Amino acid sequence: MTSSYRRPQSSCFPARCTAAVLLLTTLFLISSCVLVLPRAAAESGNFELYWNGDWGTNSNRHTYEALWSSPNPMHITVTVTITRCFADSWSGVYAKSYVTLSTGSKEIDLYDGQTGTIEDWEAVLVSVSETPAYGSDFSSYYGISGEYELTILGSSGNGGGTGGDGTDGGSGGSMLAVGAVVAVVVVIVLVVLIFVQRSRKDQSYGQVQMAPPSGSAQYAPTAPQAYPPPPSPMQLPMCPNCRMTNPAGSRFCQSCGARLQ
Repeated sequence: MTSSYRRPQSSCFPARCTAAVLLLTTLFLISSCVLVLPRAAAESGNFELYWNGDWGTNSNRHTYEALWSSPNPMHITVTVTITRCFADSWSGVYAKSYVTLSTGSKEIDLYDGQTGTIEDWEAVLVSVSETPAYGSDFSSYYGISGEYELTILGSSGNGGGTGGDGTDGGSGGSMLAVGAVVAVVVVIVLVVLIFVQRSRKDQSYGQVQMAPPSGSAQYAPTAPQAYPPPPSPMQLPMCPNCRMTNPAGSRFCQSCGARLQ
């Protein structure tokens, strides 16, 4: 039985190919996550609250306006500036009109010329409503206007909100979670493939290759080369003069020079 080192066989999934696939997959997942990540969506506009009707019919009443809404809690910031208050221009007003900015869980009151900002991590609605001015004759006076700027920073649900103009207000967070899970699974699988391929390559070295059976025709052992046996001392020519043994084939004695028989 003979032993020898087997030459490592070429792998069908080489390390360079694995590295290239890993790199391309990582770049693809990074670009996908960048596209899925919630980006800040901003919108702005103006609003005007008033009531020009009478108390009996509630006609021409607009003292409340929803600026934005969402079916899921959203992280937002909203800034409102009161630009003009018509109600305060009436004579005899002793209590000024103001606007209440509300996000569902937070609210602030803003008077003429004031600016206010709310940051809410779980907002579902942004609205403004007017509290009228009151005169000395116990009359209520309405009319106030302003502008707003709303920024949607993220979402904790599956969808964004809807602004006053019906536009989409954000992107879902579930797609980002799914993309992250897929990225982790793909990276783990590729790392396992790399280690399996390396372990197979290491095992290919040092494996013992058994010699084929002696009866195999393909690997029949060759007979050793035959060499003539060395001549015995009795067959070497001896000099009759000095009795010196000379090499085979000599015609004269190498010691005294006498002619050999």
